[in-house]
Amino acid sequence: MKEEGGAEAAEAALQRVLDALALDPTVPRDRLVRGVPVTSILRGGRGIMQPLRFDAYTEEEGERLFGRSQSVAYFDDFLSHSWRTSPLEKAVALRLFYNAFPAFFASVAVALVAFALSREGALGPMQPHHYSASVGHTVPLSAYCTASGGVTFVLCLLFWQDVAAFVLRLRPKMAFFDKLSIHQTDTDLKPAGIRSLGGFLKLSKRFVILWHRDYFTRLWCIYEVAAFEFLQRPENKQTGRRRSSSSSSSSSSSSSSLSRRPGSV
Repeated sequence: MKEEGGAEAAEAALQRVLDALALDPTVPRDRLVRGVPVTSILRGGRGIMQPLRFDAYTEEEGERLFGRSQSVAYFDDFLSHSWRTSPLEKAVALRLFYNAFPAFFASVAVALVAFALSREGALGPMQPHHYSASVGHTVPLSAYCTASGGVTFVLCLLFWQDVAAFVLRLRPKMAFFDKLSIHQTDTDLKPAGIRSLGGFLKLSKRFVILWHRDYFTRLWCIYEVAAFEFLQRPENKQTGRRRSSSSSSSSSSSSSSLSRRPGSV
């Protein structure tokens, strides 16, 4: 009996936590779950990363910021950061995070193509040979490889997400970014967004930390890390699914009973 009581108490405690990590049901989902294209965040750069002014925004500024987000079903990334971090550092970190690997592979590919074309004489003669101690003889050099590879790396580092979205027509990554995903001036949407942080984390496929030495001194940052780690546990995901299905069932039953009532609204 004690074991059953302890299991029921633990289940009830877990359910209370999961209820707290849910979306606010009082706000329409399309006004609450708002993602921002990563391309938009990167283009905004240092300006978007400027610290929040909290209650200093005008209604027009609040609408303009919120207008940069759009309704989404889920988030590819949840961007967690401290507003104490330098805006420039965060802007650079995001470009490296999202664009560095594509930039590396693209620059290598372009440099190899340039080398092959140079070797065949399509781009003009190769540069003078250079003695390589590692292979024990001279090897040809091509300025085209270095130039094309370097330029490709820089361009992709700056614009790869735009190229992927607008040239390659790939679906842009959607991220939760607090300044734009939560309305900063609306008296209903702002508190609802703050209450729904756990729900946003539940809808996020990946948790991205913009690290700073003060990161774990910020209460919101600690909450986000702890909540995301908690929600990723298999047992909590299963409990969450059971809760969702049972809630849907009860809602359907409730709706059915209401629909059978004469004059019900």
